[in-house]
Amino acid sequence: MFNKMKEMGDMVKKAKEMKKQMQQVQEELKKTTVESDENGIFIKITGELEIVELRIDDALLQNKEKLTKQLIKGFNNASEKSKKYAAQQLQSISGGLNLPGF
Repeated sequence: MFNKMKEMGDMVKKAKEMKKQMQQVQEELKKTTVESDENGIFIKITGELEIVELRIDDALLQNKEKLTKQLIKGFNNASEKSKKYAAQQLQSISGGLNLPGF
């Protein structure tokens, strides 16, 4: 009986440590940026998917349809890179566990 209580206490301790580490990763993601620079569109985005910089090649300003397509492609590329980075950081904490919402 005491063994089970000790195991339960250890699990709670590990869970608290994991929560602390996840909070640290979330803070790091706020400060981390990834970049996408393709086809005349440069996008810098944080680990929380907030765009912090956008540059558009002047040549794209002449063709609204092409500009729209390249912007969508650039945003999707940057957000995918950011999501992969965040997943890697969280996976290192969770030990590969598939945690819902992360």
